[in-house]
Amino acid sequence: MIPLLLAQFRRSETGRWVLYGFLASASVLLLASWALALGLMTWQTSHRPSNGVVVHDVIAQSTIFLICSFALIWPIRELSLSGHWRKAIGIASLGALFLSNLVCVAISRGDLVVIPVLVVLLGWRWFGFRGAISACVAAGIFAAAAWLWSPYLRARVQQAIGDVQIYRTAHVHSDVGDHIEFIKKSIAFVRQAPVIGHGTGSISDLFRRSTIGQTGAAAVPSVNPNNQILAVAIQLGFVGATASGNVDGALLIVPRNKFNGLDWYRRGRGERGLFPFKFAFVRFCAWLALCSRCWLGGMTRGNGHCGGIV
Repeated sequence: MIPLLLAQFRRSETGRWVLYGFLASASVLLLASWALALGLMTWQTSHRPSNGVVVHDVIAQSTIFLICSFALIWPIRELSLSGHWRKAIGIASLGALFLSNLVCVAISRGDLVVIPVLVVLLGWRWFGFRGAISACVAAGIFAAAAWLWSPYLRARVQQAIGDVQIYRTAHVHSDVGDHIEFIKKSIAFVRQAPVIGHGTGSISDLFRRSTIGQTGAAAVPSVNPNNQILAVAIQLGFVGATASGNVDGALLIVPRNKFNGLDWYRRGRGERGLFPFKFAFVRFCAWLALCSRCWLGGMTRGNGHCGGIV
């Protein structure tokens, strides 16, 4: 369905306003998140105010900020090439606020894995193999600086590593340990019915039965394997998982806009003056969804946000 919608609306003269609206709403969320984190405002939330999570959860907010911080790279590049330095600096400042929020305030474990992959893909996308190598170096420098600068990031990574070690030695209940256990159980469920799956709505019952007589992480019930590929494969088997993967594959082969960003300024608005970074933005969202799916902890909610934004 998503590829069909893209084919229908990619020439819409009002398509750019969807992206403008999303960026505007994400910017408001960004300001509220920083205000919570700095103690400038209070808000009724299920999370601690210091976390800076305004609504929903860290996965949703982190995914939105990650999309904005990376998608803004395209307009920054195009504006710089066209000599619009003030606009480029303004957008770069906004992107830096999104990225610094991820580093210092709230970031999901999935995004910690996805960010370096996206940096390498971006370098390869623009400059080929040399760009990918340069992106690896830049990602390493940024990661080192973020590690030294952000106590939150260090604590986040160290907690995840500690949870994994505790799970491997004692199989006790922990955030990451439960996640690993869900993945293991999900793979076992898929092996039981690999072709057509167990049927829709079967996930909760399978997990419930798997906790009988278990202790520790194995006794934690779930209604979601926290991985979109496995969630589909459990219910619909290899056939359903393949069809689901084809959706993101179709997004990656969406034809490029034959008019570059400079044409947006020369030709004005209209069909040829669409938001000049729209197709790059769509492909970026597809990259993000695919990276999240490939990671063992790719959250279904995070992928859902990617698909909804696309």
